[in-house]
Order: sequence, then C-alpha cells, then structure tokens
Amino acid sequence: MYRHFFKRFFDFILSLLAIVVLSPVLLITAFLVRSKLGSPVIFKQERPGKNEKIFTLYKFRTMTDEKDEEGNLLPDEIRLTRFGAECGNIYDMQNVSKLKGKKPNSPCSHG
Repeated sequence: MYRHFFKRFFDFILSLLAIVVLSPVLLITAFLVRSKLGSPVIFKQERPGKNEKIFTLYKFRTMTDEKDEEGNLLPDEIRLTRFGAECGNIYDMQNVSKLKGKKPNSPCSHG
C-alpha cells in the first residue's frame, strides 16, 4: 500500500514538474498549431490502456479536417500537413514507442 501511495505521489510531482519546465515549448507548439491548422489545437481520442481500460489521449493536432463531397474525412496522407509530418519525425526520433509500446491501429487514429 505504501509503495502504491509513494509511486502515485512521485508520479504526480514529476509530471507537474515536467509540465512547468516544458510549458514554454508547449505554448510555442500550441501557437504554431493554431497558426498553421486553426482550432482546435488539441486532438482528443479514446484508446485502450492497461487491462484494456479506456483512457482519453490528448495531443496536438497534426492533420486538417478536410472532407470529401459526401462528408467523409479524406485519407490521412492527404490531410497530414508538412508541420504535422515534421512533428511526427521528431516523435519517431525520440523512440517513445519503445517505452510506451505500439499504438493500436484504429479507424480514429488520425490527429
């Protein structure tokens, strides 16, 4: 029980510290997304997590919301912006996927 409490406490403190330290980068990124893609700046998606428990993922948008004549979203390759592709390359260079595991393929995995 104590181990769970302390881990939760330290996770919270380290997350709070990371947000404070990285806030200038987050604000600049938010400004760039807003100026290049418009609103909303944040993309929200539900994904399965540990033990298949659904959680909500929030991230900066990298795609437009362009639709065809029937109102369906265009393919990801068309909607992905140059800015979004550059953000994706930065993410790939960090190899975060090795730490978090692969993201699941889902019909709503665009953002």
